[in-house]
Amino acid sequence: MRHIKPTANKYYISSVLPAFLDKTNNTSFTQLCRNHLCTTLQLFKATKSIERPKDVYSIRQLPKSLKHNTIVFDLDETLIHCNENIDIPHDVILPIVFPNGDGTKAGINIRPYAIECLKELAEHFEIIVFTASHSCYGTVVVEHLDPKRELISHMYFRDSCYKSPEGFYIKDLRVIDRPLDRMLLIDNVQ
Repeated sequence: MRHIKPTANKYYISSVLPAFLDKTNNTSFTQLCRNHLCTTLQLFKATKSIERPKDVYSIRQLPKSLKHNTIVFDLDETLIHCNENIDIPHDVILPIVFPNGDGTKAGINIRPYAIECLKELAEHFEIIVFTASHSCYGTVVVEHLDPKRELISHMYFRDSCYKSPEGFYIKDLRVIDRPLDRMLLIDNVQ
């Protein structure tokens, strides 16, 4: 196995790889990695057969973009990782306030080179974040990633997803007011 040199971030792919390579390693982190892979594979299988009705979406009219092509990024597990509790090592703790007024704190790990990637791509592409998470969470995370709103042009949340009969939230790119042949989706699922 080739060793991957860690960066300054606390969440490394080098700690994920052993979860799949060492069958005797049964730590909670290893089990989390394996469960995530199994869930992802189940989602692939389930979403493959779902018919998505075209008429259930409302397309939000976006301002014209000066950039010819659009890159749509998922948030969780693509640009960041949110820990289940703040005792797990994290890069930043963000306060999340739910619509009912309740609040919590989220320990967030920013993926290695995610900000640098966004900066480079934003010079050439319109960047949109589309997450199946609630807007009260997604907005706070995006505001941390791009506090001056120089990189990410628009955000779409769970309310823009299609909810399948099985309860999966599916990002249908047809809700985005951009030509599909000029869009690229970068997502850890689907």
